[in-house]
Amino acid sequence: MSAEARLRRLRIILTLVFAGALAVGLIILALVAIETDSRSRSQAREATMSERIEASSRLIYYSADGELRLDGLRDDDATTGSPEVRVYRATAAGFEEIFRGRGPHLPLTDSSIDEVAGRAVRSQSSASLTTTDVRGEGVELLATPFYSDLTDRPAGAVVSATATGPASEEHRDLVAAMLIGCAGLLVLATGAGWILAGRSLRPASRGLAQQEALLADAAHELRNPIASIQSVLEAAEIDPATSERAIRTALASTRQVSSTVETLLVRARVEAGAESIRRVPLRLDQIAADVVSEQAPEGEIVLRAPETVIEGDPVLVRIALRNLVENALRHGHRPGREPEIEVVVEPGLVRVADRGPGPPAGRQDGFHRFRDASPGGSGLGLSIAAWIAEAHDGSLTLEGRPGGGTEALLRLGRSGSSPDRR
Repeated sequence: MSAEARLRRLRIILTLVFAGALAVGLIILALVAIETDSRSRSQAREATMSERIEASSRLIYYSADGELRLDGLRDDDATTGSPEVRVYRATAAGFEEIFRGRGPHLPLTDSSIDEVAGRAVRSQSSASLTTTDVRGEGVELLATPFYSDLTDRPAGAVVSATATGPASEEHRDLVAAMLIGCAGLLVLATGAGWILAGRSLRPASRGLAQQEALLADAAHELRNPIASIQSVLEAAEIDPATSERAIRTALASTRQVSSTVETLLVRARVEAGAESIRRVPLRLDQIAADVVSEQAPEGEIVLRAPETVIEGDPVLVRIALRNLVENALRHGHRPGREPEIEVVVEPGLVRVADRGPGPPAGRQDGFHRFRDASPGGSGLGLSIAAWIAEAHDGSLTLEGRPGGGTEALLRLGRSGSSPDRR
């Protein structure tokens, strides 16, 4: 599995873990909220019914001749509306209704009245019952006994009744709202988790991409020099007379390998943040002269370099110039002809001109490794030179040279101050 695939898999796993943890938290929160709402509704309903029963019980009394009087109930607000209030007297056959408050009345069943009132009278305390009425709709009943002044025993029960349907519908609406809200929040949070996971893994992705690019560059650039060293040394082993030439070739290839490794490591360290680009005043003309003498000690390159100071990283600027000169020496001439290379240094600009086949058609900038090379090259040198130019707020472009060939223009940002002349 590639590193990119592993990062995608890790991003999916992180998003799923985040979404799963959030889902568990939302489910627990929703269950607690739903249970709390259900319990609070039930408690509020029971409290209202208890208040009505208590108020109604205080209005029930017996006259001096022992007659049960209910006239105080008829005009009291405690017996009006919902929850409704009824009064039942205990008889030998069951319970007889002797009072019903004003307002809407529920079609209660006789069996439910007998059960809740009987339990209240027998226990001499409040009794509740959740059941259904004649229509099959849910009702809740609460009964409290009232006492006879003559026997001091329960003479009947005050019953309060209310429908549970409206409260159940409101509770179901709350449950539906909680489900929809939690689902929407989970979707949004999952999307946010996906984005955050991608952003948190972005540095790792860039690091892996840089590592893979470094390995690919190193493998591509080192393959030819190493193969050349191996072939010439094997030939020298077979024919010792060629050993001197083999040593020279091996040394040249070794220098090429060393230069390539140095370039790749510097770029990798800078892109990884292990090193930063230094901005110091430097003599661009002296660096250009050093690179030219190093690459063409026999004067194969024409150099025009007046004193020029810029601000930049000396190591990176040297690498960029060396890559351009090497590219011109390798590809900047036609078959059978000697290279005609000219290096011109101007304030903030270096021109490297050759007499090769000219720049690629339709492409003057935007260099990419393995894509912009002349035949026989990888394009890595131009890519690195372009990257160094951009790091110095400049650019690298290729233009056609008058009379044929290519002119590479390396711009390196702002010029520094002129050197002191004494």
